[in-house]
Amino acid sequence: MCFPDFEMWLVVLQNAMVQTKSDFLALTDLDSLTLVKLLERTQQLASLWKERLMPQSLAGKHIGLVSNDTGWRNTTAFDLGIQSMGGLCVRRPTPSKIDVDLLLAKIAC
Repeated sequence: MCFPDFEMWLVVLQNAMVQTKSDFLALTDLDSLTLVKLLERTQQLASLWKERLMPQSLAGKHIGLVSNDTGWRNTTAFDLGIQSMGGLCVRRPTPSKIDVDLLLAKIAC
């Protein structure tokens, strides 16, 4: 089975939450039938991605992306996935080292 990039997972997870009207924190929170449907949809979206025919199911929506990831690869992949589906990705600003140093200096006073 081929697993697509994180862009596909964003869409699949969003679709799963819309269809089930619930949130989940881990794949183990899903029953086996939902997990199979999730993986099948992932493969469909991977094909659409390759053909540059991503569904515009996020068109006109603002999607907040919250991540504790210190790197840029995963958050960038999610951002691109959101944009490829017509959405606007909004991320919290990442504090610079200078901002953190100033904050720590204020706390220390």
